[in-house]
Amino acid sequence: MRWSAAIRLGLLCLAAVLTLSLLADRSAPRIAAQQQAHWYATLGSVLATDLQISDAIAQPLQVDAAALGVGHKRIWRAQRAQRVEALVLEASTEDGYNGRIEVLIGVRLPDATRSHSDVLAVRVTSHRETPGLGDGIERERSDWIDQFAGKSLRMPAYEHWRSQRDGGAFDTLASATVSSRALIELNARVLRFVDTHADALRSAPSGSQREYADAE
Repeated sequence: MRWSAAIRLGLLCLAAVLTLSLLADRSAPRIAAQQQAHWYATLGSVLATDLQISDAIAQPLQVDAAALGVGHKRIWRAQRAQRVEALVLEASTEDGYNGRIEVLIGVRLPDATRSHSDVLAVRVTSHRETPGLGDGIERERSDWIDQFAGKSLRMPAYEHWRSQRDGGAFDTLASATVSSRALIELNARVLRFVDTHADALRSAPSGSQREYADAE
């Protein structure tokens, strides 16, 4: 009887495993599609509405550059009328009050009428800030981060990419001055990186890897 019960239990477990495996296989494409749609929406949140992501979600540029933060960062290109006109860059700073802050930054590339890049939008994607205090860096919590939109290293000049408390042009969150300063400096570094490498970033093959030795 014990052997019979053990066999029945084993068969039931096997059937359960096979059923779960089958359900997972069937749901995998739907989950992948949902994840891709989520990423398109996330990338689109830092782009102008008439720009379209040209790199497949799985084929961004892979970049190692100190200006963008520690580790490899992904960069997606966005097109208008078949021309790459903007980038979405992953970037991070280790100088937040509670450590690393990760962001997505949409940047419009220089063109024939404009010799410099400018920020389209910035969104914080990961942080360890204190809820109710430092989390004001999130767009869902406050509009503080919107002050970077439209800014370049000419407006204001690079030396003014500091907090107003430090004689610069940017406001800081009263409850998160350290992290505010870190994000101001990060945006300036990203713009300088894009201004320096705009042509190479525009023309690089999708999915390619690049290393840049620029100092922060």
